[in-house]
Formats: sequence, structure tokens, C-alpha cells
Amino acid sequence: SEGREESEETTEVEAIAKHVAEVRSQARSGVRAATRVEARERLKEEVEDVMGDEERRQPIVPW
Repeated sequence: SEGREESEETTEVEAIAKHVAEVRSQARSGVRAATRVEARERLKEEVEDVMGDEERRQPIVPW
């Protein structure tokens, strides 16, 4: 049963890696097509979606 668990984890990791690769390639073509302002707005919306309410109240500080 230990071996099966490991392969399930590997499959999950591979699925995530594949998804990330797909998103990256879509993002690349999307950014090429979009203006910088649109890309920035979309990114800001995605960041807000990911963050919790508490984090959203605080300004985003670029490092």
C-alpha cells in the first residue's frame, strides 16, 4: 500500500505541473495579446481573489 500512495502523490504532482505549464503558456500568449494595463488589472484581480479579506485590507507592498 505504501507504493500505491507514492504513485498517487506522483500523479498529483505531475497533474499540477502539467496544469502550471498550461497556465503559463496561456498567460504568455494572453500577455502578448493584451495591453500592459489589461494584464496588470487581470493580475490584480487574480491576486485579490487569492488573498483573504484581512490581507486585502492592507496595501500590497512591492518588495
